[in-house]
Amino acid sequence: MFKSIYLPVIVSGGVLLLFNAVKAQQISVRPSNVQLQQIQYPPIPFEYAYTSDDPEGSHSAQSSGDGNGRMTGSYSISLADGRTRTVNYVADENGYRAEVTTNELGTESKNPADVVFTSSAITGHEAAILYGPKRELDTQQRISTIATAPITGTLSRPAVSRPLQQGGLSFQGGVNVPTYGTFAGVPQ
Repeated sequence: MFKSIYLPVIVSGGVLLLFNAVKAQQISVRPSNVQLQQIQYPPIPFEYAYTSDDPEGSHSAQSSGDGNGRMTGSYSISLADGRTRTVNYVADENGYRAEVTTNELGTESKNPADVVFTSSAITGHEAAILYGPKRELDTQQRISTIATAPITGTLSRPAVSRPLQQGGLSFQGGVNVPTYGTFAGVPQ
């Protein structure tokens, strides 16, 4: 009845009709009576704390909140080499305020950006002098310095009748070119 050549045309035409029928049947579901409601929970105070000990030191923290936006707490670290740092903080309607107490080298007692630093360590400058590289040499390790004075030579004029020009620059005559001898440090 149908030849095989008409079969793809009939099938594709049927699919196209089916697609258009489904497309015409699309229904938009947008309920207009739905309202989002945000649940208001009563303020709940909280409190937590932890401590961790380790052969290389320890650290701990504790924090509490009153349920009305005010939080207080602290955290601290103590290292095996004796360095410690403790931070006590308050966060409320006036912002975050911290007090830092430490003995770490290079810290100083200051009050930058409304944070109070209290340090029992020596200042950074004092630490650099105390623990920095040694600048004094032993009398047995004195170094004798050998240096020669600069030797200057003169470049002679080029053997041309007019000045040499290259790239907009010209060379007119002799130029002193310093050269230096050796410089060495020899232990005595």
